[in-house]
Amino acid sequence: MTILLIPNSYLPKLGGLELAVYNVAHYLARKAHKVTVIAGTSIVKYSKEADSDSVTVYRMPFILPRVVTRCGYKKAMISLLKSIVTPCLIPLTFFKLFQIIRSTKPDIVNLHYIAENAFFCLLVRKFLRFNFIVNIHGEDIEWYNKRSFISRWLTKKTLQNADLVLSNSKYLLKKAEKICPIKNKDVVGNGIDLKHFEDNKKYIHNKRYILSIGNFGYKKGFDVLIKAFNIVSSKYPGVDLLMAGDGLERAKCERLVLEVKLNKSVNFLGKVGRTRIPLLLNGCELFILPSRREPFGIVLLEAMAAGKPIVATRAGGVPEVVKEGENAILVEPESSDALAQGIMKLLQDSDLRKRFGEKGKEIVKNFTWDKVIERYIKIYDVIKR
Repeated sequence: MTILLIPNSYLPKLGGLELAVYNVAHYLARKAHKVTVIAGTSIVKYSKEADSDSVTVYRMPFILPRVVTRCGYKKAMISLLKSIVTPCLIPLTFFKLFQIIRSTKPDIVNLHYIAENAFFCLLVRKFLRFNFIVNIHGEDIEWYNKRSFISRWLTKKTLQNADLVLSNSKYLLKKAEKICPIKNKDVVGNGIDLKHFEDNKKYIHNKRYILSIGNFGYKKGFDVLIKAFNIVSSKYPGVDLLMAGDGLERAKCERLVLEVKLNKSVNFLGKVGRTRIPLLLNGCELFILPSRREPFGIVLLEAMAAGKPIVATRAGGVPEVVKEGENAILVEPESSDALAQGIMKLLQDSDLRKRFGEKGKEIVKNFTWDKVIERYIKIYDVIKR
């Protein structure tokens, strides 16, 4: 098959969406499918490059005009400049995308994450016929009610015009169905490469530690975790909390740590490369995901692959990934007390930690990229008929 994947952004930007699309592209290519990625950029750049596994990557600006806001002289000038330049880019981006789709004659065009990329796909579809699959990933649906009228209209139009809507969880699909009726839909979770977790090397830390990994945004609930750890630390002073990641809420979390006088027990590691994640997981006692919202949670797969017990919230798609009472303790979001109780229950019981960890290793075998790609291929085969 000839397959076009159109994400709003792509590597080297590092995030769940970018990694998911990269793996879908490369695993499909390794199964002898012809794969092209057309990735959005936030800068004025039109380029073509050859990725590994014979994947071709085009980059182009999926940018639409934005209203100038009262946000200071410098930002206002940048907004004004964009509002002047952007209308000139729209026909060029449309023409480039039109050319690529017309010349490649794809069996499937698979859009990932509904944003400006969707506008250009819908526009090209007015002139060319192609099988159109839309993958929703999280914030494109979860933030629907907070977006502008035009953005909501675009999201709804995209869902209505898709031949099939794919979601990484039943939770997210239900949210999308509140926007508009979706005729054809399915759920395909994210995947993991277990080879990255074959090495048992551990991160070296001077004390026992528990671990959380993620972007420091409000939805991740790291402030709730710090409050929970304040309770845990009073009973387990020999255990540290390591937090890997960066983001807008990191400074706020650092201030909270100082307020509760945990600066000697909480370590902010900042951004960590993908190769360090297995080391950190291998060395921890347990993994915590304290999210307020979580469509899927790829990091849960990584924790299971490392054989670690999990304490997480019942947020979004989390209960679809882990098995409550078998490899994870689940608590309600926003409850630092419940989160603390879950952490302490595992810290005090090494047999339970071991049992949960072993069960997690069994569960995660259902989420390998090989199995995920088999699902994609079956779905693509049905749609292209």
